[in-house]
Amino acid sequence: MRTTRWTALVVLCAAFGCTSGGNDPDDAGRSDASCSADSECDDGAFCNGEETCVAGSCTPGTAPCPAACDETMDRCGGACEDMDGDGFPAASCGGTDCDDSDPNRSPGLTEVCDPANRDEDCDPRTYGFRDADMDGEGDARCCNTDDAGDVLCGLDCDDMRPGVSSTSTEACDGFDNDCDGTVDEG
Repeated sequence: MRTTRWTALVVLCAAFGCTSGGNDPDDAGRSDASCSADSECDDGAFCNGEETCVAGSCTPGTAPCPAACDETMDRCGGACEDMDGDGFPAASCGGTDCDDSDPNRSPGLTEVCDPANRDEDCDPRTYGFRDADMDGEGDARCCNTDDAGDVLCGLDCDDMRPGVSSTSTEACDGFDNDCDGTVDEG
């Protein structure tokens, strides 16, 4: 009889696994929380906020909705107000405003080349175009960061000199004429 009980216990453990009934949480999350881009941290859920990669580790997001959240529609529940009054509701409410607390940031605005690289038009693929030397190439100091975290900038490394751009030929003159980061190569 005693052998039968032990045999039954061994069979059950083999079939269903034996654990200590320990303190493992129901959802322990990723076992490898190292990352190099925000996209590697995305858990696919909307209502718990957008996870980001900070210093090589995934960081939890901030819930976008103060009250109700509709995970099936990827938006906040309840009434959606245009908080900054620019005519565009927040992206978290199904709108297209990338910053609903700032009326100077919404779709349709002109992108400006500014030191903070702010995204005025809510399109991270664009950046303010400034061409002071009128050589047809935008100033490399005008940038925006796209959704993948890549920085997009103009290509003209010296926008005050018309003979300097990424399409120029390098000359032996003490300047980086072709904007490749090297002076007087070749």
